[in-house]
Amino acid sequence: MNLKIVTLLLALSLSLLLPATALTSKKFSGTYRTETIRELWQMCSLSQKMNGVAQHIYYPICDCMVDVMREHYDNATVLKDMKKNQADELAALLKLSCNKWKLR
Repeated sequence: MNLKIVTLLLALSLSLLLPATALTSKKFSGTYRTETIRELWQMCSLSQKMNGVAQHIYYPICDCMVDVMREHYDNATVLKDMKKNQADELAALLKLSCNKWKLR
């Protein structure tokens, strides 16, 4: 797996230590390979485990993070080629979407 994706997911998951909210509308592009979706989720979960986050907290966070990426980006290659400002935008989007106590 690309080192950029690993680094991005590790950084993002470290900042999302709060329970996720359920997404009500899921519109996925369908261009992600099943293996890529699994890799994204596993990288999120591994980074959460390394920080001592309980399963019941990080499972929905990782589900939400992968869903948000699939909703807003048409394929995983976009994630590999992200610039810093784009990664910052994704981090903000994930925090707003997957934080249980997000601003309304």
